Amino acid sequence: MPLKELGFRLLSTLYELIFKDKMGNEARAFVVSTSYVGIGTLFGALLTLAFSIIAARILGPSNYGVLGLVTDSGRYSSPPNGIACYSDDEIWFGGARSY
Repeated sequence: MPLKELGFRLLSTLYELIFKDKMGNEARAFVVSTSYVGIGTLFGALLTLAFSIIAARILGPSNYGVLGLVTDSGRYSSPPNGIACYSDDEIWFGGARSY
């Protein structure tokens, strides 16, 4: 049995236990799409870990601290991402509510 089929059977069994219904094509497509995002995130985290280890070995303690300072200052001075741009009122009610 291929690994992909085993994964789908496991997910289908969990889906049936939780929702008490068979897993349809839409749910299967959602799981596949979500798994692509998860695999990409994991790959990015592994690359970041590898870069951090290599940079620490090459730069040494004092210069690696400077790299961390520059990286963090850039992160804190950049504009917020799309998640933090709107309050709940702007998303759900189209603007600020008056109470």
